[in-house]
This record gives sequence, C-alpha cells and structure tokens, in this order.
Amino acid sequence: LWWLVAVDPTRLRFEREQTSAASQPNIDPRDGALYAALRNLMEEAQVYREPELTIEILAERLSTPTHRLRSLINGGLGFRNFAAFINGYRLNHVKAALGDAQRARDTILSIAFEAGFASLQTFNRVFRDAEDVTPTAFRVNALKHASQNPNTPPIL
Repeated sequence: LWWLVAVDPTRLRFEREQTSAASQPNIDPRDGALYAALRNLMEEAQVYREPELTIEILAERLSTPTHRLRSLINGGLGFRNFAAFINGYRLNHVKAALGDAQRARDTILSIAFEAGFASLQTFNRVFRDAEDVTPTAFRVNALKHASQNPNTPPIL
C-alpha cells in the first residue's frame, strides 16, 4: 500500500490494453462508417447496458451482416470475441461508478446490473480477471484515492 501513496498517480494505469474500449483501432477504411455507428451506439446510446445484447441484435441495429460486425470487433478493434468487447464497456462503466464518491452507497450488485451484467457470478469473474482485484477492493482503493486527491480524476 505504501507504493500506491508514493507513486505519482498520473503514472498509474489500471486497465489492460486489449480490453480497453478506447485503445487505438486498426480499422479497414471501408468500415469507417460502421465503426462510427458502432461507437455511437456503444458510447452515446450505451446499448452495452442491455443484459440480453448479442452480436446479432447489435448487427441488426447497425443494419449490417453479423460476420462484418464480428470482423470489425475481432480484427479491426482487436478483441478476442464479442463478449470481451461488450465487457470492456461494461467494466469501464462499473469502474467509473465504483470510483464516484456520490455513488458510494450504491451496492456493487446494483452497479453491475446497471452496467448490463446479467449475473453476479459473471460480473465477479470478469472484473477479477480484468483488474486482478475484487470489485470491493477496487472501490475502496478508488474512493480512498479520490478522498486524498479531490482534484484528480478517478482511477479507471
């Protein structure tokens, strides 16, 4: 814990490059419009919050064949599968909520369900695999960081 206090918080990175929704994509120019529409659905409409979302449903909303969307997500964006892609957005949503002092009284379960996870077991497994800590430990660290450094952005 001492190293966490001694290290400059701007140098810390708590996200994995592969699952980051904001990592630099390698998109075929022919998929530019599809990528823009996908980002709009994910970031503005936040469709990742729908627990029953499948790649088929998302492809239908984008009016594109499933194989083309899968190719964009796997090849262009570098995710191993659709679940990893969706869970990246869901995890970012959860981490932001867990680090928000105004949401400190919200249960982790309600935040997980709000983000689109359909079960607590899946959420806990995905969170621990991505962050190497439990959601509770992440929240404690994030809120402690926020209380000690009120002018810095939350740890994501």
